[in-house]
Amino acid sequence: MTGQPARPLIFCLPDDLLIEVAAALHHDQQLYPNPDRGLKAEWVLSRVSQRFQHVILHARELWTVIEVELQSNGSMNILQLYLERSGAYAIWLTVRDSLSLQSSSRLVQCLNYILPHLGRIWQLNFLARLTPISPHGSPRLSRLDVMYKLAFWDKLVSTLKDLAAPKLRRLSLELDDGSINGGFISDVELFTLGVPLLTHLTISGFTPSIPHLDFLKNITHLEMWHCRVVVPVSFTKHLQDIVASCPALLSLAVDVRAYEISGVHAILSLPGLRALRLWCSTRTRSEYLPGLLATFDAPSLETLTIAHGHAMHVRALFGPWPGGTPRASFPVLSSLTFIGLRHASGDIQGGGAESAMVPPLHLFPAMSTLNLIHQHGTVQLIRALWGPNAQKAWPSLRTLMLCPRTEDVGRVGGALTEARRTETRLPRLTLSAALRDQTGMEVELFDPADIMRACRCL
Repeated sequence: MTGQPARPLIFCLPDDLLIEVAAALHHDQQLYPNPDRGLKAEWVLSRVSQRFQHVILHARELWTVIEVELQSNGSMNILQLYLERSGAYAIWLTVRDSLSLQSSSRLVQCLNYILPHLGRIWQLNFLARLTPISPHGSPRLSRLDVMYKLAFWDKLVSTLKDLAAPKLRRLSLELDDGSINGGFISDVELFTLGVPLLTHLTISGFTPSIPHLDFLKNITHLEMWHCRVVVPVSFTKHLQDIVASCPALLSLAVDVRAYEISGVHAILSLPGLRALRLWCSTRTRSEYLPGLLATFDAPSLETLTIAHGHAMHVRALFGPWPGGTPRASFPVLSSLTFIGLRHASGDIQGGGAESAMVPPLHLFPAMSTLNLIHQHGTVQLIRALWGPNAQKAWPSLRTLMLCPRTEDVGRVGGALTEARRTETRLPRLTLSAALRDQTGMEVELFDPADIMRACRCL
């Protein structure tokens, strides 16, 4: 006797459990938005059966993650649908505008739909050619990411000047215009109504000239990437005003390539700073990196990352300090990271294996972790670590993370193998997969992309 085929278990789920399943998928979409994902979970589940459709359509909390592709036909209908179905719930909204979009009429239409709901938006990612955000209040907005063109800066500033966003915690302003040589933004007024909870500020693509603004006083995390200037600007002279406006700063990331580092004339006092990331120039003057570090008075600094490091930069720290005893010191710093240029042409003249490498105890007496990613000078450092006086010279070093450039994998692997044959007690090793395969050592693996992404080196 043949019976009816068993119904899939999902059809047996009660309404409340079905909503829980959909909510879990919905949460995943919110954490990991992907424009190429295809149909979203709420759409798929609402088409399974009439009961599913009724349950999903009336669960307003499932329609609060909205992604709008302006170049797609029907995008405005989808936006309207989500705004209606989400009811009064707080919404998470991303608007993307293709550079091939010829007309801005759809963007204007999109804004007209959004404006009445601005008060319930808690995160807005506006990745478009224009940045016309409503000057009306947005009491729930907690994160704002804007990619804009230089031509629309005035419009952006006038919009943000009177924007009331009492719950805004993260702000990212990115200049996306490869057709200009640089943009130095003049003094601006932003958030005159106050953003008391703003703690994370990211600026990319321009160098701001920011006076003492009230909205900076609570900033704990400041990032300035791809800085551009029209004329040479002193690093310390420019950063002094910004640092003075951010007394609560805990983490600072700065692209210093556009600045002049020519002697130390001022000290940047950052008593509470815990993390510092510097995207350096590839210039090879031996005094460049020491001069840069000497501008910082950061006694609480725990982690330091040097991106785009050159062989000369490494030798400047792991060798005799030019000019005698350094003025800078980071007494509690435990982690030092160098991220070199993956496709650099090779060590500069004078950077051979004979170069002396000694621990920079004058700068980092408590350094316990050293990370070298695509960095020149890695072989020399490894040999210094298993030299006859290594234990005395490196008393605090506990962990060594290595990811050499592709062309250096063999040399670095050979240095590690030689150290193992001499039964030298090396620090705990964390290696990239290619290097582990070369040495055969059973060590912890890591993905260097995770670190490089944080420093925008990818």
